[in-house]
Amino acid sequence: RWHRSRGDGALTNHPTTCGQGVAFEGGSSGRSPCRHDIVAPPSPNLLYFHDVLRQLARSGAWRDEAWLDELLRTAGDALQVARIGVWFLEDQGEAIVAQRVFHRPSGQFSEGARLPRAAAPSYFDAIARDGQIAVADALRDPRTSELGASYLAPSGIGAMLDVPLFAGGRLRGVVCHEHVGGVREWTVE
Repeated sequence: RWHRSRGDGALTNHPTTCGQGVAFEGGSSGRSPCRHDIVAPPSPNLLYFHDVLRQLARSGAWRDEAWLDELLRTAGDALQVARIGVWFLEDQGEAIVAQRVFHRPSGQFSEGARLPRAAAPSYFDAIARDGQIAVADALRDPRTSELGASYLAPSGIGAMLDVPLFAGGRLRGVVCHEHVGGVREWTVE
């Protein structure tokens, strides 16, 4: 049986206590995304992804653009999503702005897109309240449906898996994994 490990979120075969979530700059989130989950043995793809993430995190250069590009490419490939991006909160949490978004089909990057809280209050509330959100049908799910006309439909996004980023114990942003196409059920892997 495999367990989520303490601290870095790696999967081990040793039971441990849950970690502190995704945290940067020496701050913990104050809550843990894992719930002493016992999961099936990870696939080689997931083990590779965890290994690459650990190596990137240990490099200490998480704000470097080349590092971020590699992280987004690796995560996009591992999760087989068309788009993956890092968005940071701005204006005291009244908006999120794309720091960097990787578009897998073209291999291109973009940045600067801005989403005001007023356009999708349910999404902002869900990230703050629930932490990680896995949305199989982004156009119909109440947490993301407000994004339908302005963001999801024009980009062809059918499903989302979003993970909050914490620094200094506060929500600072989100990593958005976006499936282009129809509905997609998210699994542990």
